[in-house]
Amino acid sequence: MIKFVRKMKIKLLFLLFLLFLSINVFSSTDVNIIDPLQGAIISKIDYHIYEIGYTIISDDSNSFIIDINYSTTNSQGTGTPIISDYNTITNFDMCQENTFEDLVICGQNWTLRYRTPFAIMDIVDEGDYYILINVQGNSSDFYYSGPFEITNDYIGQGYTKEDLSPITIDFIGSILANIVPSLGIIVVLIILLICIGKLITMLEEIGFFNR
Repeated sequence: MIKFVRKMKIKLLFLLFLLFLSINVFSSTDVNIIDPLQGAIISKIDYHIYEIGYTIISDDSNSFIIDINYSTTNSQGTGTPIISDYNTITNFDMCQENTFEDLVICGQNWTLRYRTPFAIMDIVDEGDYYILINVQGNSSDFYYSGPFEITNDYIGQGYTKEDLSPITIDFIGSILANIVPSLGIIVVLIILLICIGKLITMLEEIGFFNR
């Protein structure tokens, strides 16, 4: 009887091991970056905000925690976060679907620079970079794309020159909107001072101050 129980325990442990192995070996998650690709040149003049494109497919999970970094190396865990701990259950705006049995296309905005009323501020310096994506669920996957180049030169990928014109006009307009009211006050004060000066001169000519 004791030998029988031992054999049953061994068989049960073996079956549990096979079950664990099947879950981890035959279940999979796959993530791939579709934009930017290796060798791409991204202009910060063309793209103030660049959309990173990637795909996810999984046969065992619809809940993922997503981390996306940009880095000068392709080593996992390096670089600067673009997004951290993004939960696909509580957030639905990044992917076309929130179930991943079939291939799903996702996107993430990456701000390269931004405009203030008085200057354009760079967030990402010129150079060669990689995009690193780590997807964690019941099964996980890591993928990188690159290297690609970030440049300050205009190469006509994103906005056309016509598209850039309104940006320039808005930028100048925002400055003028702050300066013009002040200039108007200054001009009025100058005209008022000139009028007062001429009035004083006229009064002196008629001897008003000698009475």
